[in-house]
Amino acid sequence: MIDVLNQILDLFLFIANNIFLTVTFNKDIHRETLPSNICVVLDTLIEEIYLNRCPSTNSSEILVPWKSNPLMCELDRMKYHNFDGKQSAATYYIAGVGDFGKIVERICIWQERLDLEALVSIQLQDDVREWNQKYCRCSLIDR
Repeated sequence: MIDVLNQILDLFLFIANNIFLTVTFNKDIHRETLPSNICVVLDTLIEEIYLNRCPSTNSSEILVPWKSNPLMCELDRMKYHNFDGKQSAATYYIAGVGDFGKIVERICIWQERLDLEALVSIQLQDDVREWNQKYCRCSLIDR
C-alpha cells in the first residue's frame, strides 16, 4: 500500500512542475507592450532511466539529449520590474508540465513581439528539478 501511495505521489510531482522564465532587457519595455505569451523549446539532457516505458529500479546517470515540444508560457503581470528606466524584467510561466531533465543546454524562444535585440538574459527556474540557471543571449556567430 505504501508503494502505491509513493507512486501516486511521484506521479503528482511529475505532472505538477512549474517553469518560470524571467527575461531581462537592457531598455525600458512597458508592461503593456510585452506579449501575453511566448513559445519556448528546451534542449535538455535527461536521465535515460526516465525515457523508458518501464523504468528500472537501478539508478543510472546516463544522460541523453531531449527536446521539449513547444511550450506556451504566459506573462505573469504581477512580476514585472522596471529599473530606473534603463532595464526591465518580466516573468513568464507555464504550470503543470512534466520533467524535462537534469540540465537545460539551450532555450529557444519564438515570439514576434518580444524585443530579442534588447534581451540581456533569461533566468530559468522550475519546481521539480529546482533549476535556477541564468542564460545570456548568444551572438549571431554562435547560432
